[in-house]
Amino acid sequence: MDVYTWLGVGCFVAASVLLYVTRNKLTWRGRLILVGGMFGVLGATVYRIDQNRSAVEKVWHPQAIVWKKDQVPLLIFVEKSPGLADYHTAIMDATAMWSRRIGCAAFGFTEDPSQAQLWLRTSTGEGCDNARSTDNPKASASTYYCGGHADVQFRRLDDIHEAFRIVMHELGHGAGLDDDGPGDGIMWAGVMEPQAGDPPDLLLISNKDAAALHERLCQ
Repeated sequence: MDVYTWLGVGCFVAASVLLYVTRNKLTWRGRLILVGGMFGVLGATVYRIDQNRSAVEKVWHPQAIVWKKDQVPLLIFVEKSPGLADYHTAIMDATAMWSRRIGCAAFGFTEDPSQAQLWLRTSTGEGCDNARSTDNPKASASTYYCGGHADVQFRRLDDIHEAFRIVMHELGHGAGLDDDGPGDGIMWAGVMEPQAGDPPDLLLISNKDAAALHERLCQ
């Protein structure tokens, strides 16, 4: 929750305490005004929480994209930048794992961005058509769907293991998958920030996602 949400919660609690302490001193009109103010603060706080939740959903639940089978293999353009130079192996391994899991060669590579369906590059802070990104700047990566291609932008690749997880997850978005819930493998949004005690299949591609992409992409 942000500072305004906490402020709203604090005001509601303070008003509740004040109403209790002065319950025998306030007139019915004073009580009515105080209760009305409490519900006003509560409504504003609930609205703020809903706005924050919507903002998070925009980060973790990008709009899905649908490719046609005659567009497969999906060609990937990898930006030649210092931010991605050390992660060539992670990118190659991730594309190979997706292809093996779904049962066909789903991905290929090109050095011509105009021919690519997926762009992999370091974050510019902007989405499609130079639209300013509203995503969480702390997120490891974002995928934007830009008409003819998926623009995958990486903000943070701290080590090769994290890079592999993030590339796997974002390739899933680029291939047309949305985020899954907890326990659904690599497309769970929480895979970006693994914690102790996470299930051992966290990095695996779920049967559901593999079947969906096999049906969509494999001849």
